[in-house]
Amino acid sequence: MVLHTTEFDSPFLGSLHTGAWALIFPCYWSINHLVSLFIATDDERANREEDPCYEHFLQLSFLIPFYFALSLATSPLALLGFIVWAPLQNWRHPYVYTCSSDTSTHYVPWKHPRVNKSFIVATTNLCLLPECAARYNNLRRTQWRAREIGHRVASSQTSPKINIVVESPSEEQSDSGVGVRRDMDS
Repeated sequence: MVLHTTEFDSPFLGSLHTGAWALIFPCYWSINHLVSLFIATDDERANREEDPCYEHFLQLSFLIPFYFALSLATSPLALLGFIVWAPLQNWRHPYVYTCSSDTSTHYVPWKHPRVNKSFIVATTNLCLLPECAARYNNLRRTQWRAREIGHRVASSQTSPKINIVVESPSEEQSDSGVGVRRDMDS
């Protein structure tokens, strides 16, 4: 399988995809926020007990009609955008290869001691669903979490690596036998 550098072979299809998604997004955003109003996370429930009872009612009485009206007003545009967007998925490449030419970030690759090869691995186990779906997992502020997690993953690649060294306990060491050492020269 070839790694492509753009989502589409044609720039016209790429701009058509962007335009179609621009028509879909306002309706998607308003429905996402409308459904999120009805799903409270644990910390929101705890804060609601401390707040006056009328405050939550006032928020809902203003926000529900606003998001509902916005979703109704933008649904014809979203339907038009979906009619254009859906067939474009047949020509969209599933993976896009990107390479940063910025050399200011220094990634330290892992080097195998015997085989002279190296690589870098960054993995995450995340729930980055839309806000209304993430609230079922008691998570909120999806866009903030995605930005924060991306920042932490990127900064973890440039920070000094922490190695855990397990040694047999001796008289000079504590009973745990586990020490933490920072590797600054790797």
